Amino acid sequence: MIIVSQNKDNIINFDNLTQVYITQDEEEKAYFIRFETVDSLYEDLGEYDTKTRAEEILRNIVYWYEIDAKVYNMPED
Repeated sequence: MIIVSQNKDNIINFDNLTQVYITQDEEEKAYFIRFETVDSLYEDLGEYDTKTRAEEILRNIVYWYEIDAKVYNMPED
C-alpha cells in the first residue's frame, strides 16, 4: 500500500517501513503519525490536534492495509 502524506509532499511504500507510530511534539500541542524505515530514518505523515484523532487515523491505516487498499491518503485534522 502507498501512503500519501498529509501535506501531499511524500509518497511512502508501507511495505518498506519498520513501524508507524504516534508521537507528541515537545510543546505537547500536537500529535504526529510518524513512520520509520529499515534504515532508521523517520518522517511525519500527518499532524493532529488530539491523541484520540491520531489513534483513529492509525487504526484507519491498519484497516485499509488489511483490505489490500492500493493507496491511503492521510486525512486533514
